[in-house]
Amino acid sequence: MKMDIINYFLNNGMENTLEKEKCQVNIPHVELFEKIRDNHKLKKKGEKWKTDLEHIQAVVKAMDNLLNNNLSELIDTSGYGNSIDRDSNGYKNYKRIIEKLSEDDKDFLLYTALYHDIGKAIIKPRHGPEGADIIKDSELKQRQLFYELGFERPRFFLMSDLIRFHDYLAMVGTGEVSYLIFAEVLYPVSNISISEAAYADKFLDYLLLLNLADMAGSIEGKVSREDFAVLMHDFEVIKRAHENISKKVYEDMFKEKPSLDKMSEVHKVAIPARNHIIMLPELQRLAENHTSERLRRLLRIGFKDLIKQNGKIEGLPEYKEWIKREYGTELKKYLKTPEDWFIRDYEKKIDDAVPIIASLRGINVNQEFYRGFAFICKLDYMLYFIRELFKKAIEIEIQKEEKERKSPHDLRRDLAMTLVKLINTLVELFGPFTLNNTKIGLGFERFKEMNEDQRDKMLGRLTGNDGDFKEAEAFTKLRNLVVLWIILP
Repeated sequence: MKMDIINYFLNNGMENTLEKEKCQVNIPHVELFEKIRDNHKLKKKGEKWKTDLEHIQAVVKAMDNLLNNNLSELIDTSGYGNSIDRDSNGYKNYKRIIEKLSEDDKDFLLYTALYHDIGKAIIKPRHGPEGADIIKDSELKQRQLFYELGFERPRFFLMSDLIRFHDYLAMVGTGEVSYLIFAEVLYPVSNISISEAAYADKFLDYLLLLNLADMAGSIEGKVSREDFAVLMHDFEVIKRAHENISKKVYEDMFKEKPSLDKMSEVHKVAIPARNHIIMLPELQRLAENHTSERLRRLLRIGFKDLIKQNGKIEGLPEYKEWIKREYGTELKKYLKTPEDWFIRDYEKKIDDAVPIIASLRGINVNQEFYRGFAFICKLDYMLYFIRELFKKAIEIEIQKEEKERKSPHDLRRDLAMTLVKLINTLVELFGPFTLNNTKIGLGFERFKEMNEDQRDKMLGRLTGNDGDFKEAEAFTKLRNLVVLWIILP
């Protein structure tokens, strides 16, 4: 596969690559990259976050580091001996994947990183599926340009599927989605692996690397050590689920690899089995076991993003210092700052102290809660509402006299209880939509449409600081703020 575009891009940047007189290389779908670039000319000056074009550039560079085993360039190891733990399962799994890749595989992954957000030229909220269709349905002229780069026809479909699912693992890591969302990933993987057993492992390996690169290219600085561990942990869970599903589907169907002339009969039996009889129960089991962990991640991401904002919340830097003093020696070896409150180390079996399970028991949830939450597959896109809720809770504490502020343990407990009550309310309201194994998504877009005073009052009541009656009233009004959508298979 020719690397003309990638090499020029890595050496000269995206802007110069799009200048035809400089690059001297025909770029497939160049007009869409230009559209992504031009969309950002309307942005206000002074915005600090990356533009979509800068993000694409960061993701390709991150992928290049991953493929060359430069993990230390991407993972923040501060506080852990300033080195990657090379004995950890996460690192060993990463190393195993890298060592299996051919040079052609690496070239293909770099091009996939380059095109992973091409759908943003059309629409941002669902740019993954849009980008997948752009690649898969490329007209003859664009395909010819890909062929000139050394692409083979099957690579179009492989790249398309990877782009479709390129941010799924990251969203599981934040708690935004549940494991059930991987029904969408495992279904096509299982379908193709009937005839090519190695494809499933290769596809999931590719997907992990693309998610890692996308995560690294989305943030300032490096990926935290825990985020890397979470991603690797989820990857292993998903691989085990795929193995369990494949075994159950195929073990009674044939004892050895079917011949091509029998493939149509195999598909007729296997596809319904994967979709209804085996796949959803397997993933639902994972999702139910994952409930307390998913809630913990929602709390961790929402709070960590909030506490890092510093000057954006008046008095927050002083409050962080108070937290440090109050925290004292409790788990001091691992929890040095407020940002570390929610850290979990899968290798050393260090758990955080957030009482999610106790909170679930405290509000006496039943099995319908676990089932309903499992099928709420997408929740609060980018966690905007949850972060605002935690922000209000912190602001209320800051306004108190220092001697009246809650201890870190009490604050963690109350944040956990607020989150659990919020989720429980959503499950009660929208859980009936999950009957018949229907996957749903819940968004809080309408919350942004409220004026500042309305938002402030509602958040204060949801935290429980205005009394039980007003809290219940706020939860009742919450239904009008939530946008429900059905996730089609």
